[in-house]
Amino acid sequence: MNKSFGRGRRSEFRFLEAMRSRGLECVKSSRSDDIKKHIDFYIMNDDGELIATVDVKGENQLNEIWVEMKNVRGDKGWLYGDATIIAFEMPELGGFVCVLTKHLR
Repeated sequence: MNKSFGRGRRSEFRFLEAMRSRGLECVKSSRSDDIKKHIDFYIMNDDGELIATVDVKGENQLNEIWVEMKNVRGDKGWLYGDATIIAFEMPELGGFVCVLTKHLR
């Protein structure tokens, strides 16, 4: 589990750097929001207004994406979390593919 957690944190760091390189303000969520709401980051506009909530998914398999409908505790999975965007890290594409969560549902 620690290995998976570490890979996820590295993906989150790469996402944060990608957003900042585009001039977007990206704020890390609280541990509680990360676990309960499935939100890793808040994206703000230049006026400091919230424009998106993001859950980052890293280390995906080539040509394959798994979604979590229910988590290991039996609670709602990230597909039904509060993030408006899921950002899939796709190294084979050179970055992240961002998808509206409602479209995945």
